[in-house]
Amino acid sequence: MAALLLPFFFVNTASAACYFDGPSGRLSNYCAIHLINGQRVDSRSLRLIDYKLKMEGSTNGLGLPFKVKKNTTQRFLSPLLFYSSNINGGNSPKPLKLGNLTFEGDEKLFSKAGMLAGVGAGLSGRLIYGDGRYLQYSASGSYAYSPEHKLGIGTTDAKACDVRHILNWWYVDVCASQSRVRKDMTDTTSSNLSFIASNFFKNSKRSFTQVDFGLKRYFTKNYTQNQAVFGFDVIYPNGIFTDFTAIFGEAVEAQLAARLSLSGRMVAPVADKPLSLHANYTESDGGIMLGINQNQKSYGISASYPIWQKVNLSVGYQITNSTIDHFDLRSPTLGLQLPTIQF
Repeated sequence: MAALLLPFFFVNTASAACYFDGPSGRLSNYCAIHLINGQRVDSRSLRLIDYKLKMEGSTNGLGLPFKVKKNTTQRFLSPLLFYSSNINGGNSPKPLKLGNLTFEGDEKLFSKAGMLAGVGAGLSGRLIYGDGRYLQYSASGSYAYSPEHKLGIGTTDAKACDVRHILNWWYVDVCASQSRVRKDMTDTTSSNLSFIASNFFKNSKRSFTQVDFGLKRYFTKNYTQNQAVFGFDVIYPNGIFTDFTAIFGEAVEAQLAARLSLSGRMVAPVADKPLSLHANYTESDGGIMLGINQNQKSYGISASYPIWQKVNLSVGYQITNSTIDHFDLRSPTLGLQLPTIQF
């Protein structure tokens, strides 16, 4: 990414139009570069864009004589407050009907729902090791407790990516990640290896798109699955941002596995605050219980909005319809995102 020659300096809205919650750093940079090219730009915006470009590994940025740290780490503490429809990882209270057989569950093993409060902690960092090349990593853990049920949920997550700018805004991300969720009755671990290519293009004078596509290898305790990934993110001229991701999974013998997952999000300014709307849909098949096939569809919606300073309220609803009624689920989602402490 070569430095641009910008002969005019005046107040510019590129930073506000491109750098906000939603777009990736790369899409925001692509947007800013095109909006300021040949325009009058104030020095503060120039320094911001130069810094953002260099943090993405660009050696020259806009050509300003400022350097960025090659190795950065950010630590955080985050309060948690949310609702869970299954705090203990228990079973549905519905009878399990398989053909002519009916099984009644033990009440002690039924799922428990309620509010939890806790704290999360972690770190994220970046190591720039070449022009347009860097390692990005993160690790976090959390624990939330329900006083009502005297039960908690523990989570751990880790991810590392090698990011490389190939040529003309073509990037390749090679990533590995793992997550674990521990409840009273379950302990679930999943991992991913992915190879994702991305490119950027201009839709109109003030609209820009990032397209991602690639392959994933998904690992769980019970099966391994190959997946194909496609997604696109768009910055619109009116300050709206959208993203969409589709994941296509191969069939897994005798295991209930996701064959199609769709997710989308829209972020729009409402009363000068970002309203975020999210929707998801998943089709899974391949499950078998005592010779009965199990297929299911899950879909949900949610909305998030800042209700006070840096406090975000998130509400939604999730539905799962299974060919085995015992696994049907209808549940609200509720969470309060409190200010994160960074150090």
